[in-house]
Amino acid sequence: MGISLAAVHNLLGLLWFTGIIFGTHVARKWLRTPKVAKTTDRLTGTVMIGFGAALALETR
Repeated sequence: MGISLAAVHNLLGLLWFTGIIFGTHVARKWLRTPKVAKTTDRLTGTVMIGFGAALALETR
């Protein structure tokens, strides 16, 4: 019983990680488009400015 449970666990893990690998391959193509890259850069810059402003306005 323990061996069959381990085999099922390994099979499910293999299927799960296979799905993740294929999903990230599709996401990589989408994330490399110029529009998404520009939006991501702008969003990241805005977050960094927000963190910097919060740090500058922090009182001790």
